[in-house]
Amino acid sequence: MSVYRTVQTDFWKDPKIMEDFTPEDKLFYLYLLTNPNTTQCGIYGITKKEMAFQLGYSTETVNALMDRFISYHKLIDYHVETRELVIFNWAKYNFKRGGKPVQDLIKSELAKVKHQPYIEIVGKHVPIYGIRQVYESYYVSYDESCHESHDESSDESTHQSCNESSNEESLNQAIPKENDESYHESYDESSEKNGQTETKTKTESKTETKPQPQPQQQEKRQLTNDAPAAEQLSDLTSFYQNNLGLATPHTISMLEGMIEDASYEATRYALEQAVIQEKRSLNYVNRIVNRCISQKLFTLSAIKLQEQRRQQQQTGTNPDSKTPEWLAEEERESREHAARKKAELESEVPDDDEIEAMLQGLKGGTTA
Repeated sequence: MSVYRTVQTDFWKDPKIMEDFTPEDKLFYLYLLTNPNTTQCGIYGITKKEMAFQLGYSTETVNALMDRFISYHKLIDYHVETRELVIFNWAKYNFKRGGKPVQDLIKSELAKVKHQPYIEIVGKHVPIYGIRQVYESYYVSYDESCHESHDESSDESTHQSCNESSNEESLNQAIPKENDESYHESYDESSEKNGQTETKTKTESKTETKPQPQPQQQEKRQLTNDAPAAEQLSDLTSFYQNNLGLATPHTISMLEGMIEDASYEATRYALEQAVIQEKRSLNYVNRIVNRCISQKLFTLSAIKLQEQRRQQQQTGTNPDSKTPEWLAEEERESREHAARKKAELESEVPDDDEIEAMLQGLKGGTTA
């Protein structure tokens, strides 16, 4: 029997999708919602190699996309040990009707989930009561199994170890609110106060945007042209990812070509200029690299020296510098040559009397 997944048309109208998502983000998120491994419960097992094969991406690109959706967009989480993925807002948009067949399907799928804390993330916001009860039967029993083994005489460290096991790093993502009407919410970390979980809203999370690192912050670990090629490419890819955008396979291939055609230092300089000038595009970086190639500027010291000369030309000649003798001699000879030419031209031009005589001669010849 064929399996179908529903994606609402409002997906393309959501402000987060329109403003924050790159084309690669949109493709990847649609893939996470509709790939063959998806389940009705919103938690499914999948490997990163499998994602790379189905999408035609490299494993490094999949890792970058996963990190972006976990840390930046805060829409999913991935448990490395069990290789299970959870989509936080799955239940809100995939449960429109209930019934025993759906409940039985959910029950059979939840029984296969290995990382059980994910069940609570999805289950708490299932809009249909009967299906929500199925989820609750799993994560309530999970919590009880964790805490029933401890009585009041247990020491504080034992309680802490149990609490840590049920609140792993993957659960640091906040659970979405039920009354949030946006299609794809952005979730922030939740803090527990008086036994209640306070979740930040989408508006709050947007005001706390992560500042992008400036080039100066990474200068300490900057390499040179003598570094191994693999380290050079890795450093440039990381810099691009942190400052300019998603490093796709095409981007990485272009950076590798720039290193080969120019040098690592020239390419790094071009990337930094793209950030400083607020022109964060690969084409702008490529133009700077091509200029370095045409001017044979392959080291950072040569590039900076050329910049210094260009600035001096724009601001005028340095008053402290003296004109070289060979340049003064060339200027003097040029002035003398211009004066001679002017004198020769003036000597060949007839004066007024000569012009009058020539005109009278022409008139006499015509009369005769």
